[in-house]
Amino acid sequence: MTYLIFALFFVAVLLIVLAFAKPQSKEEASSRLQYIKARKASLEQEQRDMQIRAKALGQFAQDSQSRLAPFAARLLPDNLRGVIRKKLDHAGLYDVTTEQHAVQQLLFMIGLPIAFLVLNPIILRYPLDMVLYGLPVLIALGYYYPIVRLNSRIESRRREMFRAFPDFVDLLTICLEAGMGLDASLKLLTDKGQAGPLREEFAKTTKEIKVGKPRVVALRDMAKRIEMKEITSFVVALAQAEQIGGNLSQTLKVQSEIARDARWQKAQEMAQKAPVKLLFPMILLIFPNIFLIIFGPLVLAFVTGKL
Repeated sequence: MTYLIFALFFVAVLLIVLAFAKPQSKEEASSRLQYIKARKASLEQEQRDMQIRAKALGQFAQDSQSRLAPFAARLLPDNLRGVIRKKLDHAGLYDVTTEQHAVQQLLFMIGLPIAFLVLNPIILRYPLDMVLYGLPVLIALGYYYPIVRLNSRIESRRREMFRAFPDFVDLLTICLEAGMGLDASLKLLTDKGQAGPLREEFAKTTKEIKVGKPRVVALRDMAKRIEMKEITSFVVALAQAEQIGGNLSQTLKVQSEIARDARWQKAQEMAQKAPVKLLFPMILLIFPNIFLIIFGPLVLAFVTGKL
C-alpha cells in the first residue's frame, strides 16, 4: 500500500511538471515575439519623444536665460561679479556664467511671489495683510536661496575632495614609484581614481597640460580653483620638489601622511561636536515624550482625585 501511494504521488508530480513544461506552439511563440518587438519599439519611441521634449525645454530655458541675462545682470553690483564667479568655480560650475546665476536669482524672486499669490486663494487662504507682509519675505528668499544653495554645493564638494585626497596622493605615489612620469601618473589618476569632484579637477588639469600649459602653472591654477590648504600645500611641495630635483615619491608620501592626519583630526572634531548637536533635538523632541510618559499618568491621577 505504501509503494502504491509513492507511485501515485510520483505520477501526479510528473503530470504537473509535464503540464507546465508543455512546449508552446509556433503561433504562440511568434505572437509573443511580435509583442516583445512592438513593446520595445514603443519604449524606444517614448524615449526619443522624452529626449526631444527635454531638448526643447532646455533650448527654451537657454533662450529665456539669454533674454533675461541683460536685465538680471543689473541686479549684480560690479564688486559682486568677481565674488560670484569665484564661488561658481569653487562649486565646479565652470560653464555657468554670472549672468546665468543672476537669471536664476531673478526667476526665484519673481516665481515665489507669483506662486504664493496663485496658491493663496486655492489652498493657503491667508488674509490680505499676511499676503502683503509675505511678499517682501518671499522676494528676499528668492534672492538668497540660489546663494545659499551655491554655498551648500561648495561645502559638499570640498568635503568630498577632502575625504578623497589622501587616496589620490597614494595612487600618485604608487605610479611614481613604479617608474612612471608625472604626466603619465596624472593621466592614470584621472582614469583610475575614485569618481568625484577631485578626479574632475585632476582631469581638467591634465587637459590644460596637454594643450600646452606648464605643469606647475596648471597645478597652481587647480589649487586656486579649489582653495583647500591640503591641496595648496601638496601643489607647493610638488612644485618645489620638481624645481630643485627632489624625490617626488618621498615628497608625496609626506603629503599623504599629512592629509591623513588632517582627515583623522577632522573626524575627531566632528565626533566631539556630535553630543552638542544632539542636545537640542533631545531637549525638544525626546525629553518631552519621556516626561509625558513618566509624569502623564501621575498628573491624570492627581486631576481625577485617584492619587
